[in-house]
Amino acid sequence: MRPISRTALGAATAAVLAVTAIAPSVAAPPDERDAERPLTGRAAPAGPEPVTLTLVTGDKVLVTTDASGASVATALPRPDGSTPLVQTRRSGRDLYVYPDTAVAALARGTVDEELFNVTGLIRQGYDDSRTHAVPLIATYTARTAPATPRGAERGQALDAIDGLALKADKEHTATFWSDITAPRSRAGSRLKKLWLDRKVQATLDKSTKQIGADRAWPRRSWAGARTPCSWSPPETSAPP
Repeated sequence: MRPISRTALGAATAAVLAVTAIAPSVAAPPDERDAERPLTGRAAPAGPEPVTLTLVTGDKVLVTTDASGASVATALPRPDGSTPLVQTRRSGRDLYVYPDTAVAALARGTVDEELFNVTGLIRQGYDDSRTHAVPLIATYTARTAPATPRGAERGQALDAIDGLALKADKEHTATFWSDITAPRSRAGSRLKKLWLDRKVQATLDKSTKQIGADRAWPRRSWAGARTPCSWSPPETSAPP
């Protein structure tokens, strides 16, 4: 992993209006329509609105779009007034932001990198304007999950993967992060990995044909089954 950049990013963005002067024609006098035209051009169309996102570490970033259409992240000051040191990485259209407090956990492989994919988190609706919690799945080295981390709400037990669903309150994510990543804490002592609980979209139109289910369903009329069984896929998935 590359060393953390020591450049502290500011927390201000501004919209730039492009104004173009329109010179009257010298070949002929302006017609009636030209006389009604303004002498200044229109303001350039505004880009996407800035989006504030709270990471699982408790750090906040402001995500904007530059003139080329690429996403740009600015680290916002912490409650104590300090600005976190961050490292960024691009992968295709995705922008990853790694705060300094996440470096050790990333190096150990105990945290899902998608928790720092700021553009991916926004696409899934996990920015601050649409949710007040970070949805997570914690897997453990033992079948019995330890104490619930501070700042989080305990969800469903996932016995098949020795895991537990959690929701970290964005108001207390810094406390949650400190508790679950401390090797000697009750919440983090047996942590195997912390995953983003990502949303998934079912593609039954493809999968059913691959296994021949679309041909099998009409044959279920025997034994009193007039219609095929229906199944609703879950909105979230367990980690791979």
